[in-house]
Amino acid sequence: MALAYEGKLLVVSLTGGLLWVSKQLDLGSRVKLIFLTAKGSVLGAAEIAASDLLDSATLQVHQTLPDDEIRLQGAIQSSLKQNRYTHVQLERFRAW
Repeated sequence: MALAYEGKLLVVSLTGGLLWVSKQLDLGSRVKLIFLTAKGSVLGAAEIAASDLLDSATLQVHQTLPDDEIRLQGAIQSSLKQNRYTHVQLERFRAW
C-alpha cells in the first residue's frame, strides 16, 4: 500500500536533494516524487539517505526518465543563471 505525504523540495540536483516532509521518513525508504519546475513536472524515484528531527530528509535519486532528467537539468541551469544574476546585482550595489 502506497502512502502519500506532502513535502517541499528545498534543494535539488541531478543526484539528490533536500526535502521537507510533513512526516519523518525512515532511513532507506524508497520514495517516488513528483515536483513542478519552470520547465515542467519531474517524476523520479529516490531513497532517503538521511533524516533528522527537523522534518527534512536527504534524497539520493535513483531513477528519472530521460524527459524528466532534461526538465530537471533545465530547471537547475535556469536557477544557476538567476543566482549568478542576483549575485552580480548585489556586487554592483554593494557599498565599498
